[in-house]
Amino acid sequence: MMPKNIFSIVLLGFALTVGSSGIAASQNPQEILKSSLKAQLHLSWTGVSRVEIFQEGENVILVTQIIHQPRLFHFVKYLEPPMLRGRIIFDDGVYARDYVPGKNKLNISPSFNSSEAGKKQMENLALLLKNYQVSASPGGTLLNRPVIKISLNPLYPGNPRMVIWIDEETHFPLKRERYGAEGKLVNVTTFMSLEFPNQVDPQKLMKGLSLKLKEKPLPPQSLVLTMEEVKKQAKFNVSLPHYLPPGYFVREARLLEEGKLVKLTYTNGLGVICLFQRPRAHVKMRYYSRVKFGQMGAQFREKGTSRTLVWTRKNITYVLIGDISREELNRIALSIE
Repeated sequence: MMPKNIFSIVLLGFALTVGSSGIAASQNPQEILKSSLKAQLHLSWTGVSRVEIFQEGENVILVTQIIHQPRLFHFVKYLEPPMLRGRIIFDDGVYARDYVPGKNKLNISPSFNSSEAGKKQMENLALLLKNYQVSASPGGTLLNRPVIKISLNPLYPGNPRMVIWIDEETHFPLKRERYGAEGKLVNVTTFMSLEFPNQVDPQKLMKGLSLKLKEKPLPPQSLVLTMEEVKKQAKFNVSLPHYLPPGYFVREARLLEEGKLVKLTYTNGLGVICLFQRPRAHVKMRYYSRVKFGQMGAQFREKGTSRTLVWTRKNITYVLIGDISREELNRIALSIE
């Protein structure tokens, strides 16, 4: 099964401002990481990226051509697998337009490449640096470039970790390995080629796409609100967890489906926990098992490194998802009142 968040997997990365540095220049590993995050936004670059996602029973490999022009656009074209070949996403900083071959429409969604998105990434990095030990060591070479190996190890056990190989000269990330809470390798992202052109004509990238394709209207956006606003505007009584794993804080609270569904997102900078809640509903989920936590019955599924717990209490249905241990998932669920 193809992951639902393919776009975020492809766009997820670390980048940096131009300038020779490396360990020999006595740069703090945290500063290298900060520099790497900025580069994906500030550098003009084009490359072919390969992402291998490890799942039980099968591995998914995504190969994409990516072109980034700062403050102008971010272009993604899928080369593999065959079922996605030819798919194009063009993000102009306002909208991300998703063209799927064989369908006479363009799906549009809010930009992943906006200045606001960049601001959130920097805020997320600040949180990550509070919850992870960052270390640097020589990383050999990739694409004939000397690289620095940056390791992100959680200060609190039971959280995901990451290893990044960063080009010494440009500080651009050339490879990334992400490990789940249990230490399993989740995915590996590697650049197969990389160049830094001055400018690319976006019209050439879109050549061959019919301008007569119908755009699917952007649906009404879910509202990002404060927790107090969510409680006031939701169509039901919203409950909050009294326990979160160490280092996790609320990143955002959203109202969906005209206030009938609430999504709360928590993060420690790398790991993410999502809590959905709504009036009693039937949640369709495949390959789950029946479990009990406390006195409550629930549906539990573990796929890859993601764990999902679904239960209903006092006519409210909850869905809790996170890359954390099952014990921590239970502790969060039991703390919700």
